[in-house]
Amino acid sequence: MTSRNGRKVGNLYLGGTLRFNDIVVDKAGTYLIKVAYVSGTGYAPDIDRIDVPRSS
Repeated sequence: MTSRNGRKVGNLYLGGTLRFNDIVVDKAGTYLIKVAYVSGTGYAPDIDRIDVPRSS
């Protein structure tokens, strides 16, 4: 499941995950990542389980 150029990523159910690789920024700081989702069920995603590791 990969997405480039803002394309849809699907089939994120039953424990599915989404990972952002190779993110490069001009300088250290706080950045906003906007994620929109549509669910075919009445359940919301586990947004409290977002983990962003610090790069070295």
